[in-house]
Amino acid sequence: GARAELTAVLKRAPSFSWASLELTRVYAALGDAEKALATAKAGAESARDDGMAALLWAHAALHARDADQRRRCAAEVKARN
Repeated sequence: GARAELTAVLKRAPSFSWASLELTRVYAALGDAEKALATAKAGAESARDDGMAALLWAHAALHARDADQRRRCAAEVKARN
């Protein structure tokens, strides 16, 4: 399925931000906020483009467990805009 394909793509090309974004969405749709958060953060940290990094940090904030984590993600978004 999509999860397996996107995971395989990211193993070959970890900085392929669109795959990170889509895999984040897959995990969110499956109800796995922890994996969605981890995938978004990893994608943001490896993104080559500040706009894409900001988008991935924003998605990470959506899946953050607590307010402190959301604030850290929001600060990363702001730093890239």
